[in-house]
Amino acid sequence: HRKEHSFPTRRSSDLSAKLTFSETASEKKPNFYFRPSQDKVLKSVSIKVYAPAATQSIISGGKAYFKTGEGWGWNEGDWTNLSADSWVEVTATYNGEEVVKEIGFNGYGNQDSPAENLSLYFDDFIVTYADETTETFDFNSGIPEGFGRSSDSEGTGEVSLATDVYYQ
Repeated sequence: HRKEHSFPTRRSSDLSAKLTFSETASEKKPNFYFRPSQDKVLKSVSIKVYAPAATQSIISGGKAYFKTGEGWGWNEGDWTNLSADSWVEVTATYNGEEVVKEIGFNGYGNQDSPAENLSLYFDDFIVTYADETTETFDFNSGIPEGFGRSSDSEGTGEVSLATDVYYQ
């Protein structure tokens, strides 16, 4: 008897954004962000985040955040634990009326050992504006203008297109 095997098919969500980072400070705080090209009032964000086991053992979770106005005021969603080798949805809602200058994911880990060349993956980055319109970024055509990385703890890294982590 011959066994039938089914294999996952490639889907439109196969590509993702990859944030590679090195955080040598004791606090690990890598950020993946989007800065809208126009001044708009944003209401919510939903981001799918994938943490390989090596990363999740150091960056245990994080929050979606909004930075607003001239003083770059900080607003954040609830803490979300990351799961090793799986996709987790991270969301936040902004109830203010100020224009949002930056939205993104702020990872956090408090480890003594340096974390070198770790990666987080992002997909289905969905922004909802005050007028109820939405914008979805699936990274299938590359990393759009306005996306980037920063670090609250002076870590280094880069954002690139990833082809090695897929939805199952």
